[in-house]
Amino acid sequence: MSMVFLERPCPVCGLLAKGICSVCFSGFRAPTEVALLEYVDKYMPMFDYNGNFRKAILAGKQAGRVDVIKQLAKLFGHFLLANLDLKGTEVTWVPASKFAKRRRGFDQGKVIASSVVKGSDMRMARYLVRESHVSQTGKGRFHRLLGPKFRVIGEPPKTLLIVDDVVTTGASINAAANVFRKAGCTKIYAASLAYVQPR
Repeated sequence: MSMVFLERPCPVCGLLAKGICSVCFSGFRAPTEVALLEYVDKYMPMFDYNGNFRKAILAGKQAGRVDVIKQLAKLFGHFLLANLDLKGTEVTWVPASKFAKRRRGFDQGKVIASSVVKGSDMRMARYLVRESHVSQTGKGRFHRLLGPKFRVIGEPPKTLLIVDDVVTTGASINAAANVFRKAGCTKIYAASLAYVQPR
């Protein structure tokens, strides 16, 4: 079944559109540099977390615009398949804190993972439980670098793709990848809708 988006204000410019309008979409840019994550074999962000893209993400996360998250995640799936060898790879996500899920009404990481696997031979599975539930949002760089604590559930595969919405310091994905390494994963890819480049 194809995704149907009703026209609502574009989260960037306010014009009526099916999610983010084409003009604003064309203004999003790829990051010019990418973080190196200790426990990840390859990390790929799709866009730079600049002013306009930040507006779109915040609309999805804080204003409940799950349609925007799904729109970005659908493109994200095509982006990943074009840039990584992911045939048959399982996809998991960095779980949001309980506070964030309660406030938004959904876990954006799960929404992204679900949209990424649609129409592909990849499979989504939950393998992480968040043991520290303090949200990273709004934290300074020092506190973000500490990262949340995760626990692996089930038996993750040897090769795994971890997805997240925005990577700032990489601490969350790195912490997740670390526990997966300890659980026996040997090939770990990570990807995010956006990366916050150091200014």
